[in-house]
Amino acid sequence: MKAILATLLAVACFGTHPSAQDGRKVFISADMEGISGISGSDQLSATGAEYGRSRKMMADDVNAAIRGARAGGATTIVVNDSHGSSVVRDVRVNGTSMGEGGLNTTVAAWYGVPVVLVTGDDVAVRQVAEIATTAKTVAVKRAINPRAVELRSFKDVHRMIENAAREGVAGARKFPPRREASYRVEVQFNDVTIPEVAENLPGFQRPAPDTIAFTQDSMPKAYTLIRLLYRYINPD
Repeated sequence: MKAILATLLAVACFGTHPSAQDGRKVFISADMEGISGISGSDQLSATGAEYGRSRKMMADDVNAAIRGARAGGATTIVVNDSHGSSVVRDVRVNGTSMGEGGLNTTVAAWYGVPVVLVTGDDVAVRQVAEIATTAKTVAVKRAINPRAVELRSFKDVHRMIENAAREGVAGARKFPPRREASYRVEVQFNDVTIPEVAENLPGFQRPAPDTIAFTQDSMPKAYTLIRLLYRYINPD
């Protein structure tokens, strides 16, 4: 993955013609690596001394997005906590390297649902914006290297997230579903243990020792298998 730190928010907006009966519905996917205030991996583990503070900072960023989404017309908001251990080095879909934000955007596009806001470090935001071309973006920090970032003040970040969420939700427009004929996925892991197990499943190939590949006829099916690989296969 190109990004040094992951994306915090991918905000998708459903029901883009609000009325008294049917307002705008918003789905927020949040990951702790990309939130404001996080500068290193030692803040991300439940065993770390600062994990409780990190959870509070994550909630503050998400709440800023919620406030903005409500101000933009959202009547239903669902938040998904997507934080977890990172065993994946890279994911490529039809040859394009994608982080979590890019995958979320591609799944949303399958249904014709716009991603209206992306936040994270400046590298992650630029990467996702190449796919979510109409989304509002907020760079909550500047990536320096894999171990250091330049942080912005919480007050400024929360104001920017809230304003961008409001504008993004208010201006959201659905579009015709964007679907490819097939989706070729390659998942590269940090080690070879999961690929060793997964290559025994029907339809999976192992083009490299640390990589599993497969093809599906829809992006939702492909995304389900990606999650299966890194969340539910126990190489032990």
